[in-house]
Order: sequence, then structure tokens, then C-alpha cells
Amino acid sequence: MPTISVITAVYNVAEYLPRMLDALLAQTISKEMEVLLIDDGSTDASGRICDQYAQDHPELFRCFHQKNAGLSAVLNRGFDLARGEYVGIADGDDWIEPDMYETLLNNARAFEAPVSLVSGVKIYPNGSRQKLSEDTDGAVLMDGKQAMRKLLERKIYCSVCFGLFRKEALAGQRFDESYAVALDKLFIAQCFLRFDRIAFDGSVKYHYYRRWDSLIGRGFTPRKMHDLRAMHWIYEHIFPKWPDLEGAYWYHFAMSVYYILGDFCVAPKTRGQYREEYRKTLREFRTIPLKKIRPYFTRGHFFSIILRGYFPMLQYRVIHAKGHLQKLLKK
Repeated sequence: MPTISVITAVYNVAEYLPRMLDALLAQTISKEMEVLLIDDGSTDASGRICDQYAQDHPELFRCFHQKNAGLSAVLNRGFDLARGEYVGIADGDDWIEPDMYETLLNNARAFEAPVSLVSGVKIYPNGSRQKLSEDTDGAVLMDGKQAMRKLLERKIYCSVCFGLFRKEALAGQRFDESYAVALDKLFIAQCFLRFDRIAFDGSVKYHYYRRWDSLIGRGFTPRKMHDLRAMHWIYEHIFPKWPDLEGAYWYHFAMSVYYILGDFCVAPKTRGQYREEYRKTLREFRTIPLKKIRPYFTRGHFFSIILRGYFPMLQYRVIHAKGHLQKLLKK
């Protein structure tokens, strides 16, 4: 039986999929792994690519096809199919370093941790890059509260793709299939609430490709409100256990609202199309205790947060004009 099962959700990513599958083949511990390719009703060549890799490398890849059911349903099916002691998740349009799963496994075993995480980098189509978690001097062990604080302070990126999870320890924990966005955040927060041993290594091992045509990159859709729904769930569950994380929570919540309002600003027509969601997001901003979040921002950034919460389009135009001016000055 494999030590690690990697679930790869596949949906219309034929252009990028071979890059990830080749990266999985190149893993330093690939002989201890299985990769579950779950084609979620793709309408492009993704399904055929999965079949070809499973045919050429049956020792690593297992391929499954299903009607489109959404990411959470795919991941839940993957957990049911997984034969490994540990389970990892890799998106079909990203790629990973050759030693990613070896690093995750070694840290999980060294710290006897049911959850092991690494860092990653977000890469945009224009070539810009963004580091997604803080650096560490090697692997470190955190308890659940320390890990939750770092998640809320945006020092650990909340992606299940950056992790390895001991399957037996997760018994009964599932992805909520009513979520299209923030299902990672909710799942990882649930892990931090359950477990007191979290291994974290700040080394960049995962490359998250931010496609403009992805759900996250397309501007506002009602499903992005799921992020605020996940934050409400976290609020309801962390305060009875860790009430001193209030400031960190409101900081993370403020940033979630900030980005959703930004999506409305980028595509102004959506404010009329989704008027109720727009108004709800503005109302959500007004619940934020500003004194709680002030220590997390510079003066300028704090002003920008407030401006977007009360005058979103004005703030967006100021930022846009500033960026345009900086480009002109560089010429």
C-alpha cells in the first residue's frame, strides 16, 4: 500500500495538466505514492490526458471520471478512495517542487504531527510572484492555537494543497460541499481546532498559478461570499476556545471584505447585477471593530482599508491613478 495518496482534482485544465503530472512523476518519493486523478466532467482534453498518464504510469496514477460535482465533492471522493496513510492535494493547473512530499512526510513523522504544511508562491500570468507564507528556519512545531493565529494573521496560507494530512486522524472530517470558495480555509481551520501538533516549513514547495479565467481570478461572483461565510464559522468556533485571537480574526476578516469589494470595483457592472451581495459586503465591513485591526496596518494601508469600506469606488480610482502615475514616472 502507498504511504501517500495525492488527490488531483481535474476540470478543464488540459493546457496546464501535464506540467503538474510530470511534477508528480518527478517526486523523490514517488515509489511511496499513488495519485488519484479525478476528472470532474471536463469538456476539454483533460480526461484523455489523465487516461494516458494512468496507462503509461499505472504504478503511480489511478484515473476516475465523474459528472461535474464541484471541488469539494471531488476531494471527498478522493479521501474515500485514498489507500495511503497520508493524503495530499494538488491542483491540476499548478506545479510542485520534486521534494515537496518528501519534505511534508519527513516533517509529519519527525514531529508526530497529523498535519504537515509547507509554503508556496502565487504566480500570475504576467510573471509576477507573491510568497504566500512566512519564512522559517527549517521545520517548526506549533500547537493549534499558534497555527490558527498565523492563519488569521495571513502568515500561513490557507490552502490544503500546501499540506499533508494523516488520514486516520481526520476520520469523520469532510469538505463542506456547499462551499465553492474558502473550502480550504474552513478545512484547515477545523484541523487547527482539532489538533495540537502542526508541522510547518516555510520553504517554497508549491507553485500556485493564478489564472485570470479561474473562479478566483474572474472578478466577483456570488460564490465568493462563501469566504465571509467561512469567516463567520471560524468566529463562532474559535472564541469559545481562544478569545484572545479576536484582533487577528478581525484583521483577516477585514482583508476578506477588502478583496471582495475590490472585485466589485474592478467590474462595476457587478454592483448592479449583484446589488444585494454588494450591500451585504458593505454591511459586513461596518461590523469590523476598527480599533482591533489598527495594529496590523501601517497608517496608509489602514486609511486605504477604511476608504474602501465606506467609499469603494473612490478608493479604487485613487489606487488606479497612483499606479498609472508610477508607470509614467518610470518611463
